Amino acid sequence: MCEQEKNNFKDYIEYNISVITDINNNNKCQFKCKRRYQNFNTFHESLIRKYPYLVIVKLPEKKINALNLNQAEKVERESRLNFYLNYLNNHDYLSRTNELKKFITEYSFVSLLIINDLFIQ
Repeated sequence: MCEQEKNNFKDYIEYNISVITDINNNNKCQFKCKRRYQNFNTFHESLIRKYPYLVIVKLPEKKINALNLNQAEKVERESRLNFYLNYLNNHDYLSRTNELKKFITEYSFVSLLIINDLFIQ
């Protein structure tokens, strides 16, 4: 589940993510974190680079100023991000990757991802 939360001190929207998955040996676990659209985009691009042979659904398009989206656009974006996370969480292969596990569990996932990409290339 992905819900929007406007940060009163910054000019971006954070999405509250809550995922229930069998990440640890078929034991259901719930993870909660916050991600910006930019985090989703960085994550998505890393998956495409690492798994070019897999079909991965697209993210909703980036808007220049997401804070100015009307209510219908906000609901649509939230729905598409939910679909994206559910797709990955139910994917036969991607659901078991370390990238997804880190994205939904680690606070500083994006920083780690950028550092790892520097060493992989």
